Amino acid sequence: MSLIIQLIWLFFTGIVCDVEMNLNRTLLNPIVYEKSIRPALNHRDVTNVSFDLSLAQLIDVDEKNQIITTNQWITMVSRDPKLRWEPLDWDNVSLLHIKYDKVWLPDIILYNVSGKKIIFTEKYSKKKNSKS
Repeated sequence: MSLIIQLIWLFFTGIVCDVEMNLNRTLLNPIVYEKSIRPALNHRDVTNVSFDLSLAQLIDVDEKNQIITTNQWITMVSRDPKLRWEPLDWDNVSLLHIKYDKVWLPDIILYNVSGKKIIFTEKYSKKKNSKS
């Protein structure tokens, strides 16, 4: 009985993965999508980016040199009109995880950073269908 349930689960998760993989390939087709170009349908369109910085950990406070060492979460949100799809056409997939180096990222730099440079460790970007 347990083996049958596992086989059914593997079958259905394999189908979902195939749908997501095909959607990913369709959206990121190099003929249609170029990650180095700002996501806009018209060059006059504005690309709004919301930026959130959350303190994750306070590591050190150096009062003498006035330096605070922290770990922080950086969240950037923008809409990419080129990454839209109809969920009904893709087995109701409405959220897709894409490697962040495959999509456009805003050129945002934190000023007043001392010491180590910013390291992005998150490997995936979540893309929610924004058809509506």
